[in-house]
Amino acid sequence: MIIKILRHAETIWNSGDKIFQGHYDIGISQRGKEQCLGFSARKGYKYVYTSPLKRCTDTIKYINFPNKITKDKRLMEIDTGKYTGMPNKLVKENNPDWWSKWIVSPQNTCFPDGECLTDLHRRVFSFFSELNSLHNFDDKILIVTHGGVIRVLLSVIESKNLSKFWRYDIKNLFELDFKETDLDTFLSAKTINE
Repeated sequence: MIIKILRHAETIWNSGDKIFQGHYDIGISQRGKEQCLGFSARKGYKYVYTSPLKRCTDTIKYINFPNKITKDKRLMEIDTGKYTGMPNKLVKENNPDWWSKWIVSPQNTCFPDGECLTDLHRRVFSFFSELNSLHNFDDKILIVTHGGVIRVLLSVIESKNLSKFWRYDIKNLFELDFKETDLDTFLSAKTINE
């Protein structure tokens, strides 16, 4: 399989002061729409999968993919629970102990009333296991998702654990060419070292 993974375009919540978006269904900003116009890899994908959140479906809409789109909840961002809609700066000021754990040891930190990285890993693992069983070697696939999902993929591929989650700077419209060997490595890590 030839897989390209794309992070959604900019939203007003991830420009300037960052805000925890989680599962909040916010669309892309005007700048995000403009970013999509410059995206060149529109053609040649037989299959397109996306998170059902509006910032991902908007990205596909404004890139103007002609293909049938499959929405899958397993590609959604980590559920940020009670921090959804809160500026990162405010969470850091009001909950310094939690914030420190999230930055230093994200693999051991859960969002209050939300998910842990291990929950996100399980969802993403389930999606890619199914994808692997559904497609042929020469299928060309595009996946539009979120920064957290991409960080989980990269962390597991490179170190077989989630402790390296913050090593990766995943900007809007970040592209990851996911090789067959990357998929094999990710799927070999059904359980991860936390």
